[in-house]
Amino acid sequence: MSTTTKQDKKAYRLLEYPEEYPGLLERREFDRKLLLFRYPAFEINTSWSLFKTDKAFWIRRIEWDRSKRFPSEDAEPFTFGCEVSCSSELAENILSSLSSIAFCPLKQPELIGLDGTIHGIKTGNYWLSCSLRWWDLPTDDWQPLAQWFDKSVNMFERILPKSTCRSV
Repeated sequence: MSTTTKQDKKAYRLLEYPEEYPGLLERREFDRKLLLFRYPAFEINTSWSLFKTDKAFWIRRIEWDRSKRFPSEDAEPFTFGCEVSCSSELAENILSSLSSIAFCPLKQPELIGLDGTIHGIKTGNYWLSCSLRWWDLPTDDWQPLAQWFDKSVNMFERILPKSTCRSV
């Protein structure tokens, strides 16, 4: 039995397709170079995206406070979004360091658990893309990717404004 509600599905759609976020400048999926997400079981779920338009780069953060679900499944999820420009140097550094990571993503880990945190990365677009997810603590093989993920999120957070969602 699934416990995912209509509201949850709406929120995950906003997190994983941030170019559609209402109230922020409309972006195209084809301009999104990178999407990172972290979904802790009992905390705020967040995605970070890197967009490139013409010669400018933009970082967009979308946050969803799952604890503030409304009683109605049809209600809009409690989300916040923001976007800032970032230097080409930072954006290109993040993208090139990701492309240099080598590991075997198809090796099946022997993990079991409840709750925890789901992490993920998406690159590309509808026509050519790559999507990776891992649960909580990555295996040794996935450590370089997990370390890159944490470092990239920290760089994004230094540029983005203070989280509205975390201060409400």
